Amino acid sequence: MIRRHKKQRGQKRKLAQLLKNIENIEAYSKTGERYEHFLVPCFQGFINSKKTNIRIKREFCKKWIESTEKIIQEKPSTLAFCKVVCLICIPSLWDSQIIIFYKKEYYDSFWKREGPEQVWERIPNSSSFVDEHGIKTHLNEVGYLETIEDEDISTRSTLWFYGEIDG
Repeated sequence: MIRRHKKQRGQKRKLAQLLKNIENIEAYSKTGERYEHFLVPCFQGFINSKKTNIRIKREFCKKWIESTEKIIQEKPSTLAFCKVVCLICIPSLWDSQIIIFYKKEYYDSFWKREGPEQVWERIPNSSSFVDEHGIKTHLNEVGYLETIEDEDISTRSTLWFYGEIDG
């Protein structure tokens, strides 16, 4: 018998390591900068693979949002301006981030994506990524359809933001 697709092995082990790496994120180390961001701490092929179980991907998303909640709770009160936002990128989960904004001007300009190469279109509030995947959070949720035009290539993604944002 010939197998067409190799099985993704060690998914539970890789997930456990990913969740451990997320727990070890150390926020608020670059408060003098405009922002600080944290990328998904794992090998790209694992979290983006079509062979990775949907439950594993859901568990990652849940932990990513919980980590954002924790970072918000730990926010130092001495910061003049600070907003914490989580981004979950669909279909490329590996492009997800947690962003800590330290400058209001940068935070405000971050949401303006209307150039010729990149456009964000707001998703109606009636749609919800967390509701569709059974993830509980008290954070505000905002979704965008992102279109990136780069020479001959056009890429579309769905971006879900959670945290200290206007819902």
